[in-house]
Amino acid sequence: MYFINLLQKWYKDNSECSFTLDNVDNPGWKLEVNGEKNKQIFQFDYIDEGTPLRIVDELNPLVNNDNWIVINANENSFEAYSGRINFPDLIYHFVKWLDFEEIPLNFRDGFLHFLQKWFFIKFAIQSLEYRGELWAIDLAWDNHGTGMTLKTIDNCAWELLIDGEYDKSELNISIGDETQNDWLTIEADDKDFKAICSNNRLPEMIDYWIKWEDI
Repeated sequence: MYFINLLQKWYKDNSECSFTLDNVDNPGWKLEVNGEKNKQIFQFDYIDEGTPLRIVDELNPLVNNDNWIVINANENSFEAYSGRINFPDLIYHFVKWLDFEEIPLNFRDGFLHFLQKWFFIKFAIQSLEYRGELWAIDLAWDNHGTGMTLKTIDNCAWELLIDGEYDKSELNISIGDETQNDWLTIEADDKDFKAICSNNRLPEMIDYWIKWEDI
């Protein structure tokens, strides 16, 4: 859970910043952070050679495989997109941009590994059979929901939204005390998972999601 623990420590010291991690319908990942100070300007893009590329807009490339990454970062903000297999690379560059702490050799383990596995399962139809056909991407997106969103909200808190799952268990949790900034609320049914929590309960919220997914 290196990445989650890092986010928890980072947000504790940078509650004026905003963080959003979610899926885009390429399909792929998007990470956006705003409100930082005095970071390095960094731009990076990689598209697997030999892969046909269509530019939807400046920061939203569409490729026919999972092997691509686009990053634009300045002193205050970090915006990045990637395919499934490049997601740990996206996180690696983000952590380096933060210049917050050393990245351990096993940083890909734990939560990042879970996210890659979850992504592969959720969009297996598009990823395996259709290899980037636009109609297939739309079909997968419509049938499997828009994926996940993890973001910061007011009062130094986090929100996690998952939609379009199948045959999950109902889960309702409300613990802690908001007046003490120590709380966690989860509402989940067989398809959707919605949770909000104070910063100190972020790892606990993620653990509940992983158990709910049961993959």
